Parts: sequence; structure tokens; C-alpha cells
Amino acid sequence: MARNPFDQFSKQFFEEFLSPLGEVKINYEIPGEAKFVDIWFTPSSIFLTRIVAIDQLPITPDTLWLRLLGKGLTQKQAVDEVIALSKQDTRRSKILKLLYSWKISIEVSREIDLEEREDIMQLSQAYLEWEQETKRQGIEQGIEQGIEQGIEQGIEQERRQLLENLFLVRFGGVDSQLVAIIPSIAYLSSQEYAALLLKLPNLSREDLLARFGSQS
Repeated sequence: MARNPFDQFSKQFFEEFLSPLGEVKINYEIPGEAKFVDIWFTPSSIFLTRIVAIDQLPITPDTLWLRLLGKGLTQKQAVDEVIALSKQDTRRSKILKLLYSWKISIEVSREIDLEEREDIMQLSQAYLEWEQETKRQGIEQGIEQGIEQGIEQGIEQERRQLLENLFLVRFGGVDSQLVAIIPSIAYLSSQEYAALLLKLPNLSREDLLARFGSQS
């Protein structure tokens, strides 16, 4: 189980973008052994496999999704390229959402070192783009269902998904009890929700269940 925010981001990334190319298994248990593989990918028989050095890849649209898994300038340029994609490109919204979850995971999981501070700075623009896209989608949905209701539903859905990712990073897993309290947390006011995220690194699983378990 990944406890490093970048590892968790990488797993979600591979699952999202490699699925059309073959079979992806996350935390795959090796048959006959008490060991797990973080990512097990079985490519379709029509594809060949290669080992590549991400920081040496040419800067082309075809290599963009691999370069996002690089570090430093390699990743920064890839993030800028994602932001520059057309808003009609469905991949843009998906990867911005994953980058946003990774940014929050870094901020709340533990003390942040210098390299991670640089990562957060690189992801700030991606976060702003994702936030604007989420609001736009909520408003568009609101045109059909009622503007206020549509925005609230969009916010609640994104909060639920983000909380699942944060619990996974913070506690190493998301059991049924943690899943049960997610709706109660997602319904908090903006101020209460933001305050809880800031406190999350110092809250135990028992603290959360004691506060929200009776409301689920």
C-alpha cells in the first residue's frame, strides 16, 4: 500500500491511462507469495514493451503522459503542456484532477521537504485550472437541474473522491467505517471542511470515527 503521495498519484495515473492498452492491477498479490506488486500491467498482445528513461524522452505530444511522471523541469514542462490542452480534451480534466489530489496529499500527509515544496509550486497552476473546470462543470449541470443544486452536487462529489484519496494516504487504506463517515464530512460548510483538512495530519482514525461516526 503506497504511503508516499507521489506513489499514490502514479498508481492512479497508470490505472487511468493504461487501462485502454491492457490490464492494470493495483497492489497485485503475487500468486504463491506473501508479496504485493504496486502496479501490474499486462499489455495487449498487439503492443510491444520498452524500458525508457523519462528525462531523456523527446518533448512531443506522444510522450506527454510519461513525462508527467518525471521530476523537476521534466514534470513542470509536462504540467504546463497539460494546462495548454484544449478544454474539450477529456484527458486534460482527468489528469488535472489527479494532480490536484496529489498536491493536497503532499500538504496534509506529513512534513514537507524542499523537493515537495517545489512540487506543490509546480502544481499550483494545475490546481487552479482544475478548480475552474470543476466550477464550470457544476454551473453547466446547474443549468439543467438548478444552478445552486448543480454546484452543490459537483462540490460534494469532488469532496468525496478527494477524502477517499486523503484517507488512503493518511491511514494506508480506506475501510468500511471510514467510507461511512465520508458523506458527513463532505456536507460540512466550506470553513469547517477547510479546517478539517488542515487538522487531518494530526487526527487519528479513532478521532474521526468518534466525531463523525454517529452522524453516518
